[in-house]
Amino acid sequence: QRRVRGDHQAEYILQVIIYRFNLLRRTVYFVNNPHQRRILYLSLVRSLLEHCSPVWAPHRVGVLDRLEAAQKRCIKWIFRESFTTSWSDEFYLNNLVTLNILPIRLYFRYNDMKLFYKVMSRMVNVSLPDYLYIKSPRDIPYATRANIGI
Repeated sequence: QRRVRGDHQAEYILQVIIYRFNLLRRTVYFVNNPHQRRILYLSLVRSLLEHCSPVWAPHRVGVLDRLEAAQKRCIKWIFRESFTTSWSDEFYLNNLVTLNILPIRLYFRYNDMKLFYKVMSRMVNVSLPDYLYIKSPRDIPYATRANIGI
């Protein structure tokens, strides 16, 4: 039985992202419009991160840092900046906001929360484990002075 290991899959996807970004950079060097470059990045590179990411999402900091570094390099390409230019974290985040792109860590957290919501709302065909169940508001006891002994 073969198991998907998230960090190994993330390392593989990182290699594919780097390969695809370099291919993109070499083949569409004539595109100067940041909006067009953003579309190319989202469709050809970022889409690799978005495919089945709840299954393989990395949890190790090193892998996440390398994925974030790859995205930072792509964002520099979109804005036609030199790859050797040093960006502060604040400047990088401002550029992400300008492009309407989430940072990698937030993207994975967002996808986890979205999947959890879908499972809890029974929007996907995944059954909940026995130890998880939905409580209605009337089943939840409220703390008052009378029932906590004050």
